[in-house]
Amino acid sequence: MCLIIFSPEMSDSQFRPSILESGFNNNDNGAGFAYIENGKLKISKAYFKWSNFKRAFYSTVKRVKTGPMLVHFRWATHGSHNRTNTQPLWVQKDKLVMAHNGVFSSLSFDGIDLSDSVILSKIVKGLKWTLPFSRNQNLMLTGLCADRSKLVFLDQTGKYAIINEEAGAWRYGSWYSDGGDVFRRGVPAEFRKLMEGDAPVDDDDLEDMTAEDWAELEKAYQAPEGTWSKSLRLPPDVVSVRPDPMHQEMHQEPDESPWNPWSEKRTPFVRYERTEAGMRPVLGDGGHMLPKRPLIKVSGD
Repeated sequence: MCLIIFSPEMSDSQFRPSILESGFNNNDNGAGFAYIENGKLKISKAYFKWSNFKRAFYSTVKRVKTGPMLVHFRWATHGSHNRTNTQPLWVQKDKLVMAHNGVFSSLSFDGIDLSDSVILSKIVKGLKWTLPFSRNQNLMLTGLCADRSKLVFLDQTGKYAIINEEAGAWRYGSWYSDGGDVFRRGVPAEFRKLMEGDAPVDDDDLEDMTAEDWAELEKAYQAPEGTWSKSLRLPPDVVSVRPDPMHQEMHQEPDESPWNPWSEKRTPFVRYERTEAGMRPVLGDGGHMLPKRPLIKVSGD
């Protein structure tokens, strides 16, 4: 069924090697990624060994540093394991790419060694569609995907469209087509508890956290460098930081999940302080706010 990881704006902390390796090992029929460098849309793909993908990917991230990144790991259902069927795929050369997670049975034909994804890319190319898609174009793609497929399109200007976005999940600036399962598999349990707000977390539960884990957590919460990583412990008055469910319900925005950490509104957190009477929740962001997801509106007609 494949895996797509898409980041509108890449950062070092979004592409943890353990997450990508888990995605590669579970979808090992070919991997690739698309990005923008010096104003040009590029694809690097046909990686069938993790070591080759890892070397190419991280050298690209180090060199490019900013901009969108579209990663695809293939689990083949139709078509050979070759460069042609590896994604991302060109829709319009140098102008538009796409990645697909799912199966289009109606686009699979006997005697043609092309994946259903490749055939769709050729159809969209023939229709000469460009971003932003019109309302009717979005409806057509959504209807084709039904509840089984997801699509991501990215053009040379950085505009993007995610079809069936709600079937995936955003995790700290990146969209995962599998709903975030690979994210949960790819990080230490203690790190995941802190990042996802499964509180409380005791100091005794943090033995597997490394200095690098703490540094990455600081970046995610925009805490000053060294606040946590030097001591390898939480700040003395903080047990955990998580969204306040009461505030979520009161301030939920239309068409958003109950808690969207990248909302344009500041999401308050509950900070737990140690007191003589025990743990006391204190409403407020505590100085720790998750980074906002860059909002690129892709509107229809």
